[in-house]
Amino acid sequence: MSQHAKQLLKRAYYETPLQRTVIRVTSVFRPPPWATPTMEFDCGVWLGPSTLHCVDGRQLGEENAWPVFFREHVATDYHASNMPGSRSGSVINMTALHMVMRTWNQALPVMGAMRRLFDDGFGAHGKTLGMRELFVVSKMGCALPALMVRRGQAPLRSGQIPALVATQFKLIAGFFMVAQEMLWGNARHDPHVSAEDFFEFADREGIFISPSGRACGGSKKKIIELFNYLQAVDADTDMDALTQYAEPGQLLTYTTHALYIECVILLVQRALRCAYFQWVHEHGRTGNASVADTVLTACSDVTEPRLTARLAHLNDNAQLWQLVELLATAQLDAPVNLTDARALVEQIAAGTTQLDNEADVVAHYRAAADRVRQFMTAQQHAVLAILGRRERPALADDRLFERLAVLPLSL
Repeated sequence: MSQHAKQLLKRAYYETPLQRTVIRVTSVFRPPPWATPTMEFDCGVWLGPSTLHCVDGRQLGEENAWPVFFREHVATDYHASNMPGSRSGSVINMTALHMVMRTWNQALPVMGAMRRLFDDGFGAHGKTLGMRELFVVSKMGCALPALMVRRGQAPLRSGQIPALVATQFKLIAGFFMVAQEMLWGNARHDPHVSAEDFFEFADREGIFISPSGRACGGSKKKIIELFNYLQAVDADTDMDALTQYAEPGQLLTYTTHALYIECVILLVQRALRCAYFQWVHEHGRTGNASVADTVLTACSDVTEPRLTARLAHLNDNAQLWQLVELLATAQLDAPVNLTDARALVEQIAAGTTQLDNEADVVAHYRAAADRVRQFMTAQQHAVLAILGRRERPALADDRLFERLAVLPLSL
């Protein structure tokens, strides 16, 4: 096919009506994450609902909707940012910003009700939110639209997500990204910070710039206002703003179990990478070195001078374990199990000091994947039971290895 023909096809595909038709037809055979029974394991409650449509026809994730195939190109007004700091000169989605600001005041009570729901479930009334607590509250905001379309009883369809739910999703999503980086990212920080420090950290670390290269349009004033608002919520906060969209107990339980899945997967991934990076460090490249090279390139910044620092980072999981411990304290009819999570990670870490060659690494990885499959299948089934759904699916091999993201399935 000629280059000109390819360009014409690409241009036609990005015409919104045609693109939506292609996506709709393809979705019959390859559904978006929110329409699959294993969304929580496959991609979590931020990316999972990101391709859902609000009642205004726009996707919740805007330019960050994932997977890319389902990301629609719609009419959007972009402006260069005149904000100081890391966002200076970056492009801002003004269409989304205007929509969010129109419903800002109405969306705040929804987020306030979720803060109170967190307090009720975790016994946190009157306490200042640290980053672990803020992470859970903000993930609850991401989980709300996912719950609304995935619940077994009276589910919504894509395109029926109310404007206020979409607004709070877009507002609060950035908070979990900042909290996550503070807790176990490459740029650790005191988990108890002021609103000013929270903003300055996010700006300094470039967290206001999305993976798609767009900048967050929220002003410093509004970001600090939301941070302080979530801190000020008390036990008398009205829950009606939330109960019109979801049953609070179900949302709390759903969010807790979905986050448990995400955290345990990350702990397993870090344990495996640490063990295999250490193996390469000690054994070097032997034989055809396919495994060694794959391990070293699994994270692009792992070069020999940085290996020691990388290993130290992967071994530093105190904040991540403290988050799992927090999740285990939630007052739920079906709580998550801290002991089971520790046992899984310990089982997977066991035996990594006896890896003599590449075949041992591959065998260990496959055995670890089998343990993760068994554990996570049970967790995903628990989530579906919380949602009131009857499916009990198996986890696909390709998604299992993509989630572990250590060695490819071909090895």
